[in-house]
Amino acid sequence: MVLEKAVVDDLSDSASVHGVLVSVFGSGVLILGRSGIGKSACALELLDRGHTLIADDAVDLESADSTLIGNAPPALFGSLEVRGLGIVDVRQMFGEASALDRCEIDLCIEFRDSTDENPDRTESGVHSFSLLGVGVPRISFVVNGSQSLSVLVETAVRYITRDGETGGREFVDRYNASLIKTFGSGNNH
Repeated sequence: MVLEKAVVDDLSDSASVHGVLVSVFGSGVLILGRSGIGKSACALELLDRGHTLIADDAVDLESADSTLIGNAPPALFGSLEVRGLGIVDVRQMFGEASALDRCEIDLCIEFRDSTDENPDRTESGVHSFSLLGVGVPRISFVVNGSQSLSVLVETAVRYITRDGETGGREFVDRYNASLIKTFGSGNNH
């Protein structure tokens, strides 16, 4: 898991992680994953869809009053690495409002390789973890090249409320209960 590799000391009030931080529908989303998995490409798609970049490649974190704040190191503010083009200034491409200097982190999304594991597709993948002593909801997406990562990120933001609860969990529970009612529990061998 990427988070285990990040150097984050829960006793400290600041740290830095390898990732991308974007504001999606006003919620700060920290995207983590191995180098080359598509974090920056996803950020570029999100920018094109009207969202805002806070940091690409390196995200500085700080905790204050039970809140996790992320920002770009000053030398990287407003810049995004686009493979094949190099480093671009998003403010020149998308306008001044396309980059913010900092935001609260409301959600962490981890991009994983399809070889990592094959989770239950109907199980809620929302978990909580602690960064700098602040609890943040985390969800993992398996990246296989066939999905739109920006749409997945937007959907996750809509799905997970600010307090980390899932708006769609009740639907999944009803769906699973109807399957059991219709087909049985699957343990009737």
